[in-house]
Amino acid sequence: MKRVTWFVVGAAAGASTAIATGKKVRQKADQLKPVNVAKSAASRARARSHEVADAIREGRAAMKAKEAELKQRRDGDAEPVLPGINAPAGSGTTINYIVLDTREVPAVAKVVDDLRPLSDGPRRRSRRTR
Repeated sequence: MKRVTWFVVGAAAGASTAIATGKKVRQKADQLKPVNVAKSAASRARARSHEVADAIREGRAAMKAKEAELKQRRDGDAEPVLPGINAPAGSGTTINYIVLDTREVPAVAKVVDDLRPLSDGPRRRSRRTR
């Protein structure tokens, strides 16, 4: 009786595995049809084009902000012009963030000295010195 039970259990497991595997193979074959590959490639290309367009817009906004800053420095204006905040109306520029950093940067030589290791030799000697 035990052998018959295990035979039936094994046969059922094998049949269900074969059915599930066949279903997955059919789904993958459907995905790899030329029409579906072309559709997925086109949708990916559209998504990437939107990302590229967003990156270009962001770059242009950063460029305009830097240009306004450089013009302000050149002209010596008392108040800096920040695009999107106090820019002239109708300029169409917006700014997502402003970074204000007033820390002084140490000299390059000091930074290089800080990065040098404390010892010039190897960390440990090889055990094969004979």
